Amino acid sequence: MASALTRLDSDKFDLVVCREDEFKTGATEVIENILDGPGTLYAVGVDASANDDEVLYLKIWDAVSVDLGTDAPAYIFEIASQSVVMIPFNLPSGESFSAGVSIGIVTSAADSGDVGPTGTSAGAKLVAYGKKS
Repeated sequence: MASALTRLDSDKFDLVVCREDEFKTGATEVIENILDGPGTLYAVGVDASANDDEVLYLKIWDAVSVDLGTDAPAYIFEIASQSVVMIPFNLPSGESFSAGVSIGIVTSAADSGDVGPTGTSAGAKLVAYGKKS
C-alpha cells in the first residue's frame, strides 16, 4: 500500500507540519524537501510503537533530494522498537537547513542503509515541524 505525505502549510503563515503515516519497505523510506527549499526544523516526532521487532534510524539530510543509501545524512538518531520519541532541534530557534530538509527512516545507521522498516507491523510514523525561509 503506497502512503502519502500530509503537508500542512499556507501562504498565510510560515509554519509547516508534515506527517507520514507509513515508513515501511515497499511504502516510504524517505520524504524529500519537506519545507519546499531552505528553512528551519524545530522538531521531529517518530512513532515506532507498533514496530515490535527492529531498531530504526531516523536520518535527516540538508538537501532537497536524496540518493538513499549513498548520500550521507546531516543527522542520524536511533529509534528503539516500540517507542515514541520527539526530537527537538535547538529550541526555541530551531536548526537551519540551507538547501532543504529530507527525512528518512531505515534499519541501518550506515550511510549505505537504504532499507525501510521491515517489521511485521506498521513500521513507523513521523511528524515534522518547520518553517520556510
